[in-house]
Amino acid sequence: MKFYKFKINHKDKRGIISDIIQKNVNSITYITIKKGKIRGNHFHKRTTQWNYILSGKVNLYYKNNKSSKTIKKILLKKKNLAD
Repeated sequence: MKFYKFKINHKDKRGIISDIIQKNVNSITYITIKKGKIRGNHFHKRTTQWNYILSGKVNLYYKNNKSSKTIKKILLKKKNLAD
């Protein structure tokens, strides 16, 4: 899994502008998760998934591929880009 730090393209007294994704994208999906609930338990053969947290935090469990036995966990949470 790769992590990206967003580049600030423009900043002034009104706030900032950051280009989050500059790639060909085949879909953008909005997902909500209620506290304590589980989503997922599936994999994507050819999909690159980007996660952007609007509010709250989520534990993300992942494997690099279907045959891998190693499950990794990371905590994703909202980040203020201006920080």
